[in-house]
Amino acid sequence: MVNNHSESYGTYVNLVREIMLVLVTEEKDPVKGPTGFALYRHLIFYTLDHTSKFRNVRLVTPTIAMLMYWCRLTVLTAKKYEMYLQDGKPTAFNALHEVMWIATTAAGDEPRLPRILWIPDSNYRKLDVANTSDKISIDHLRICIELCMEEMKNMMNSPDSSFGLGNIEDNILGLCKGDTHNIGDNMGFADVGYSYISDPRNRFANMHHTLVLTLLKQTLWQRIYVDTIDATGTISWKKPALYAWLERCIQLQRLLIVAIHLSYGQPC
Repeated sequence: MVNNHSESYGTYVNLVREIMLVLVTEEKDPVKGPTGFALYRHLIFYTLDHTSKFRNVRLVTPTIAMLMYWCRLTVLTAKKYEMYLQDGKPTAFNALHEVMWIATTAAGDEPRLPRILWIPDSNYRKLDVANTSDKISIDHLRICIELCMEEMKNMMNSPDSSFGLGNIEDNILGLCKGDTHNIGDNMGFADVGYSYISDPRNRFANMHHTLVLTLLKQTLWQRIYVDTIDATGTISWKKPALYAWLERCIQLQRLLIVAIHLSYGQPC
C-alpha cells in the first residue's frame, strides 16, 4: 500500500504509468501467438491456483476485465498510443480481448455454484460434489466444527488474546456477574450513532469501563499496549500492537463464522 499523501506518491504513480505503457505498447511477431506478451503471461500465472491448476472460468473474466481497464486507463493518459487498442492489431490488449470473448462464452455454460448431490443409501449423511471426486459427510463437518472450536478456545485463552487475564471465559463470566446475557448486544437498536460499547440502552455499556480497568491492572500488557495515560485518564494506545491484536480478533471471527455456518446449516 502506498500512502497517497506521502511525498513519493507521485513518483510511484509515474513509475506504474511507465510500466503499463511498456506493457501496452509491447510488439511481438503475430505468427508466434499471443503468449509472448508479458500481460498475457501475467494473466496465465494470475489465474493459476496453489495447485498449479486453472481457477474456475468465472474467476478469469474479472481478471481480464481488470487488465483491459488498466490498458484503457493508461492510453487515456497518453492518447498517442490509441492504436494499440484498435481491433485487428497484434497487441497485448487484443490478445486479452480474445481471451475475454472465449472465457465469457465458456462462463455462460458454467453453473455459478457447485452442484451437490446426496449419495444413495447414505441416509442423507453424505454428499457428492458433482464432476469432482470430493465427498462430504456429517462426520467431516463435525470434525471441522470441533477443530474450529478448539482453535478458538486456544486463541481466546492465549496470553496474546486475553491480555494475560488467564481463562477468558471465567473472566467474562466474572465481569458479567455469571450471566453472559448481561453483555448481549440488542440488535433492535439501529439508530444513527448507536454504539454497542457506550450506549446506556445496551447492557455492555454498564461494564465496559470495568473491562478496561481490569486490563490496565495487568502491568505487562499495559506496557505493551498503552503508551501514556494523562492526568484526566485519557489513554494513548500503542497502535501497532493494537492493530496486531485486532488482526487476531479477525481470525477469531472467521473461525466463529465458519463454525456457525457448519453447525447451524445456514449462511451467516
